Amino acid sequence: ARCKSSSYRVNELRTVYGLDRERSDEAQTLASLAAGPDPKAVEMLAAETREGLLAIRDALDLFTRGDREDKEPLLALEPHLFNLASTLTVTGANNLADRLRGCAGGIGELGRGILTIDDQRLRTIAQELFSVEAALGDLAGSEPHRSDMGDAVDAFGDLFAVEAGETEE
Repeated sequence: ARCKSSSYRVNELRTVYGLDRERSDEAQTLASLAAGPDPKAVEMLAAETREGLLAIRDALDLFTRGDREDKEPLLALEPHLFNLASTLTVTGANNLADRLRGCAGGIGELGRGILTIDDQRLRTIAQELFSVEAALGDLAGSEPHRSDMGDAVDAFGDLFAVEAGETEE
């Protein structure tokens, strides 16, 4: 906090410690960084992260519909999710970053065979990705994306139909 007094002693201390000068460019830069990221930068990062999530979600969809014995596609998604989580940390969206790290960990455990791959686990991860993606849309201030939950049944087919009790016999 800055002292607003202009007494002789306070002025002398300002002079001795260089507090009477304007802040340097470096100090101003540090102060702006401490204030947080620029809102436009946050919007851009959120939009880019959202696009990255779309690609991950599409790859997860292909895995879900394909041969689940080949776990390499899952293992390939894990580092991408961790990278996206790190990107979100820069924006201050730590909750969303933590949620992506959770998805990455879940996908990694499935890919390494620590957990059995089943519809429920895949559905849980997919729903969390949808939820994070929707929150990123809010953060980016963008229009609803094709990945919103209304399209979830189309994107993940039977996984969401099973949960809703809409399976055909």
